[in-house]
Amino acid sequence: TDVNKQIIVSEYKRSHKRLIILDYDGTLSPFYNNPEEAAPSLQLTQIIKSLLADKRNCIAISSGRDQDTLSGWFGEYPIILAAEHGAFVRDNGVWRKNLEDRSWSREIVDIILKVTDKTPGSFLEEKKTALVWHFRNVDPWVAALREQQLFNMLGDKCAREGLHIMKGNKIIEIKPVGCDKGYVAKQLLLKEDFDFMLAIGDDTTDEDMFREMPKDSYTIKVGEMSDAARFYLKNQHEVLPLLNLFLSD
Repeated sequence: TDVNKQIIVSEYKRSHKRLIILDYDGTLSPFYNNPEEAAPSLQLTQIIKSLLADKRNCIAISSGRDQDTLSGWFGEYPIILAAEHGAFVRDNGVWRKNLEDRSWSREIVDIILKVTDKTPGSFLEEKKTALVWHFRNVDPWVAALREQQLFNMLGDKCAREGLHIMKGNKIIEIKPVGCDKGYVAKQLLLKEDFDFMLAIGDDTTDEDMFREMPKDSYTIKVGEMSDAARFYLKNQHEVLPLLNLFLSD
């Protein structure tokens, strides 16, 4: 169902210990053709600072982005950062690894690079614990074709190597099984006895997070309804105004 903003804001104001987990791309920031352009807006950093000023709030950004990018954007704030979908988590200013760095099998990388060569506008991003094939700037018809080809070519190989291949928002991601946003949510929920819990995300990777949240928490999918989330917002433009309501007197 659509979010009832009055109810969620009054619950927030009544509560004493709050956990707020936020996805980044497509949630706190719009998507950009060049992912490097998606740095936090002034409005977003002001909202984050104001939320952090309230000691009742525990704020986490859980993203597929790498450590360096998240540190560059949010390193100065006392905020929990989860990079590469939970492979690395920064709490109290210190990063810890939940997964070892991977050396990717040449075979898998070569297959993706061959497809990339045949697909103008696409590119492969090699992270420490994930491979991400981006096709936001590819002709939609070609993108759909290549997406299916990659799944067909890589499905069995990934399964043999204990890897999970999944579709995201204009990306295909390959990562080790068992490392996801659900794991991050589970770890965060153990930190305190929270009486207000909110998780917002827009992507298939956020479904794992929604599933781990308690039944009485506010789980919000951006862009479309989801079986795993209780509520939805129509688009990314509605996210910051919702967070802003928490700061109103």
